[in-house]
This record gives sequence, C-alpha cells and structure tokens, in this order.
Amino acid sequence: MIPSIASRGWRLAIAGALALTSIALPTTVAAAPAECAPILPLNNIHAGQIGTGWTVNRGSVPKQFRVEVLGVLDDGIAPGRDMVVIEVSDSPGNTFIEDAGGIWSGMSGSPVYINGKLAGAVAYGFSSATSPVGGMTPAQGMAQILDYSAAAAADTAEPAGNRVRVPQAMRSDLAARAGLTEAQASSFSRLPVPIAVSGVPSRGLDRLEESLERQGLNVIMTSGSRAGAPGGAMDEPVPGGNFAAVLSYGDVTAGGIGTTTYVCGEQALAFGHPLQFRGRSAYGANDANAITIFADPVFGSFKLANITDPFGTVDQDRLLGLRAALGDAPDLIPIQARVSSSDTGNDRTGRSRSTMDDFVPDVGFLQLLTSIDLAVDHGAAPGTARLRWTVSGHRQNGNPWSYTNQNRIASQLDISFDSAARLAEELFAIQTNPYENISFESVEARIWVEDVVKQNTIEQVLISRNGGTFRERDFMVLAPGDQLRLRVKLREAPSGALLTRTLTLNVPGDAFGEAFLVVQGGGDRDPDPCAFFPGAGCEGGFLGQIEALDSQPRADTLNARLESFDFENPEIIASVDSSMDRATYGSFGIGVSIEP
Repeated sequence: MIPSIASRGWRLAIAGALALTSIALPTTVAAAPAECAPILPLNNIHAGQIGTGWTVNRGSVPKQFRVEVLGVLDDGIAPGRDMVVIEVSDSPGNTFIEDAGGIWSGMSGSPVYINGKLAGAVAYGFSSATSPVGGMTPAQGMAQILDYSAAAAADTAEPAGNRVRVPQAMRSDLAARAGLTEAQASSFSRLPVPIAVSGVPSRGLDRLEESLERQGLNVIMTSGSRAGAPGGAMDEPVPGGNFAAVLSYGDVTAGGIGTTTYVCGEQALAFGHPLQFRGRSAYGANDANAITIFADPVFGSFKLANITDPFGTVDQDRLLGLRAALGDAPDLIPIQARVSSSDTGNDRTGRSRSTMDDFVPDVGFLQLLTSIDLAVDHGAAPGTARLRWTVSGHRQNGNPWSYTNQNRIASQLDISFDSAARLAEELFAIQTNPYENISFESVEARIWVEDVVKQNTIEQVLISRNGGTFRERDFMVLAPGDQLRLRVKLREAPSGALLTRTLTLNVPGDAFGEAFLVVQGGGDRDPDPCAFFPGAGCEGGFLGQIEALDSQPRADTLNARLESFDFENPEIIASVDSSMDRATYGSFGIGVSIEP
C-alpha cells in the first residue's frame, strides 16, 4: 500500500513506473513566449505535468527547456504561498541545462508554461548543491503584484527565510532524481542573484558583497561592463529574456541578473523572488547580454552577463518577485570623484549614479576606490591623501541640507581603500540616522594623492604642572584651576625627524572627580558619537548630526583633553587642539584625580 502524502503538506508524483504513467506529453511544439500570457491557476498545477521553460544562457535570445512538475509544497515559500517542485532538463537540440549541472543562479524568473498558460517562474534550488530539481514560484501569486499601487504596502505574507525545508518523506525521491544525498536534498533556497559590477577591484567587490549580504541579499559577485544612465528611448523586455535590477550606473555599474517572467503593456514581472524584499523600490530595470553560464558544481553555477539597455524602473520588490514600470526612468543620485596623483600626474574624474539612497554609501565607496586606483595607477599600496567632499540632500520635510568635510589621511597599507572607507562611513551615518528619513541629492569628492606616507606619530609626552619640571607621569592629582603644559615629541615620516609640540591645558574651576588625561593624534581619534552612533547622548536631531560631521576631528591635528571617567557617556572637561601639517597618529593617556 502506498501511503498518502497529501497530509504532509505536499503533493509528489510517485517515482518510477507510476510517475511515468501520469506524464502528459505536449501535443504541439512550444512557441516563443508572447506578452500578456494567460495565467494558469495554482489549483490546476499537479504532479506529472510537463511544461516548457524559457531562459537565456548566452546572448539575449531566450531558449526553451523542459520542465516536469514533481509536486506542490504547501506553504513552501511562506504561509499561504506555495512552491511548485520541478525538475528541469534540456529540450531536443540544447544541452545548456546539462552543461550547468541543472538550475543556475541568474535563472530566477525563467517563465514556465503549461498548455500555453504561464504556470510560474523558476526561483529556487537546493541549498547545498547544483541540481536539475528546484522550486517554481506560482504565476498566480506573482500576478497579484501587477495590481499594487505606487504607494502599496501590500503582500502581508511573512517570508519564511531564504531556506525552504523539504519534508522528510519527500527527500528520498528528490535526492534520487537530483543525484544527491538526502542531507543535500533537505532544503531549497532562493537562487543567489549574480551581481554584475563594473570597474571595481576585487577588494571593492569583497566589501560590496559583505554589505549586500548584511542587507539580506543572497548574492554572487561577478565582473560586468559599464552601463550609462537611462536616457532617451527604452528597450522592451521579453518573457524568458535577461533582466537586470540595477543599483547604480556609470563607472560603478552594479545590478542583479535574473530573468523576465511576464510582460504585458507597461508592466513586467521578474525573478520570482525578492531582491531585498523592501516593498516599494526604485531600482533601474535593464536588459543584459549573457556571456556564459559558469559551471560550478561546488558553489553553484551562475550566469555571467553585462548590463545593457534600460527598460524602466523596478517599482516593487516583493516576496514573489519584482515589478517593473516600463518606459519610466528611475531618479538617480550623482556621485562624482575627482582624483589627482602627484606621482603619475594623472587627474581623473569618475562619475556614477545611484538608483536609491540606500546604495549611496556603497556606490560612493566604490567610486572613490576605483577613481584613486586609476589615478595612482596601482592597487593596494601605502600613501597620503588630502580629502574634501560635499554631500547634499533633502530632509523629510523637503528642506535641503548639506555639509563639506576636509581632512588628511595616511595609510601604511592601502590609501585608496582607507580614503574611500572614510567617505563611506560618513554617508552610512547619514543614511541610517534614527531621526528622520532623508534623501541624498549629490556627492562630490576631491582627492589629492601621493605615494609617500607623510605622517607624525606620538613617541613621548612630558607633563609640567603649574610651571614645574617637565617629566613623564603615569598618574596625577590635580586641583581646579591648575595649568598643564604638555611637551609632545613626535616622529615625522618619511624623514624620521623628531618634532616637539607644546600644548597648554587648563583645568576648569568647577572640575571634580576621576578623569583621564589624553593626548592623541587626530588620525586615531574616535569619531564623534553623534556622527557614527546616533542617539548616544546626542542633541539636535538630524541637523545636530550634520553639525557633528562638520566639526568632527581632523586627522591633521594634535589633541589634548581631560575626559570624565565614564565609558558609556564620557564628557570632555577641557580640550585643546594644535594644527599639524600632516596626519598625526598615536595616543597617550593617564588617570587623574581632580580634588579641591
């Protein structure tokens, strides 16, 4: 007796001869996908059906492949969101499924038709191995996204995470079909999205991958070509064709590569799963040209593609897929970096445009990193830079804001990366502020770079109290009104010369209690908490944060301060700065007790 498996939450074709008897062979040769295809209701999809899928493995013209429905996994994607379990194989004359080892990343959104109706989009694969067995997002659910308004907050289904657990009773058959162990066939996951990025060195790709994964994206980083910002006539997507959800254009072009599922009038659907699951969105929607399917049996095969002509704007990023408004170009945020190198004589201006505020910190970092690398004509290397950038935008109430920061930086390891990271930290602090929703208008950076590391490093601090002898100290008892003179000895690089700078610090008349005396180079000073840890005792809301960014310590200063003994909310009792001609590093500190 064959046990019933419907009660386990899924319906699966019985393997072997029983499964073969249920297969309905197509009676006609599949035609190329057309627009506005009729949608096949989910309750009409069942085990044993044979369908035709369309996708692109090279170039831009869709090719067909064979799809067999193995069953329906109830609530597989999320509560109330079923997943159709499928097995894909090559159609006669094609071998691209076999060559890749099955379903690949970048296949997300590939439409599947049964009896001329759109059944769904390939969107899931096994979590641990490339396989011809995977998951299809039903078209019936995807089609609901077409009706969302521009301000929709619809799709209340809670995502069940990136992974979909395969019931135990189902694993044996699926593992046998896929040539995997039962452990490998224990769960499906959304297919990773290949992120094609242009003009970025490998260390920049690594940082971008980490950033996108922190934002919830399951990605594979690949190299890609530059794409210009949308302008003029738009291209039109085709079902089964390439689809790129674009994060930025220009020098730093970055976009997720997938497949178009459905096209009708001025709308299109793609991916069959979210990019970020952010709801309303404003990514660019573009075509792409597939170079090849990179076969990787260990980490999963993926599509390598270049982003090409624009379609419009991805205005919805939902659990069951992306929606594009065709013909409408996204609003873009310009990011510009001009870099001059004293060693090569190169002067280069790089430009990119971010599609959304969320991506400005990452695109700003990558644009500056790439621009410096190109100007100095080398990769990671020591150096010194003078930095200036202006960032502007609008507050939640529509009022404009802006600030300009100037600084110096010296790096013993990678002047390009460390300079770009400084800009990214400030942009991220603004973008994630807890006070109000803001938007970016533009980012303009000006950098002067030289290969020589020019810096000062603190070597010794001698202290005189009220005109007494200068000497080294490890603890001091002070009185309100005392005057401290600090003789700071610094080693200059690259000359090796020893410099001396004297600072005067007065203890306030109302000071009392335990404290620290700190002498520190600006290059090692902690950033202002209002700029990087908003809400930690800061006042003035968003404008207060901008003011903190304006007044944060420069690296080319030497600072001496008395700081209260409170790690969570330290208070500066007294402070004095001295300007230096280069970035200054090092720190000295002792405990003090201020007593009447």
